[in-house]
Amino acid sequence: MEANEAKCLFAVESGSRAWGFESANSDYDVRFVYWMPKDWYLSIENKRDVIEEIGDDDLDFAGWDLRKALKLAHKSNPSLHDWLATPDCYDTDDRFFTEFKELSREYFDPHSGYQHFRSMATTNFRDFVDADKLPFKKYFYVFRALLCSRYIADHRKPAPCLFQVLLDEYYPDGNVREEIEKLLEAKRKGIETADTSRNPTLHREVGRLLSDTSNEPPKRPLMPTEKLDEFFRKVIES
Repeated sequence: MEANEAKCLFAVESGSRAWGFESANSDYDVRFVYWMPKDWYLSIENKRDVIEEIGDDDLDFAGWDLRKALKLAHKSNPSLHDWLATPDCYDTDDRFFTEFKELSREYFDPHSGYQHFRSMATTNFRDFVDADKLPFKKYFYVFRALLCSRYIADHRKPAPCLFQVLLDEYYPDGNVREEIEKLLEAKRKGIETADTSRNPTLHREVGRLLSDTSNEPPKRPLMPTEKLDEFFRKVIES
C-alpha cells in the first residue's frame, strides 16, 4: 500500500494530551482514519490497512483504513470511540466526521465498553496496589478508566474524552477531588516518567470503585452491518 495515496478523513489527538493530564514532555499521539482510491478495495489481495509512523519532535502517528475502522465500529471498539470523543481535531472532513460519529454511536455496546475500561483499570491497579511509589500516570490511567466505566453504566453511551468532565460529574468536591487536583498540577509540571508517593485516599477510592459492579450493562448481540456497508459504499464512491 502506498501511504501517499491515502486521503485523511479525520485526525485527532489521543492519549494523555486528549484526556487532559499530559506532562510537560508528553508525546503527541495523532490518530486518524483514511480511505484509499476505490480500485484499492476491488482486489482479492489482502492489503495492510494500518499506517504507522514515529515522527520527529515526539510525534506518533497511527491510522486505520476506513473499512477497518467500520469493522471496529461494528464491534464497538473503545479506542475508536475515544478518538471520536476528543475535542482536539487536526485535519477533519467535518461532514464525514459527524456522520461517522453518529453511526458509530448507533453501534456502541455499553457492556463491551464497560468491560474494557474495568479491565484496563484492574490491570493498571494490579501493577502498583502494594507499591510505596508509582508513576503519576498510573493513578490517572486507573481513575479515568474507572470513571469511564461508571459513566457508561450510568448513561449507556460512550464516555467523554476529557478527564475533567468525568471529575466534575463524579467528584465535584471533596477529599478525592482535592487529591486528584494536586496530582494533576504536579503531573503537568513534571515529566512523563515521574513518580509519586502512594496516596491512601486515592488507593481506598480505587478499591471502592473496583468492588462496585452493581450497575453493569447487560450483554447484547452484534447489530447487522447494513448501515455500515451503505456508509462505506457512499464514501468510496464519492
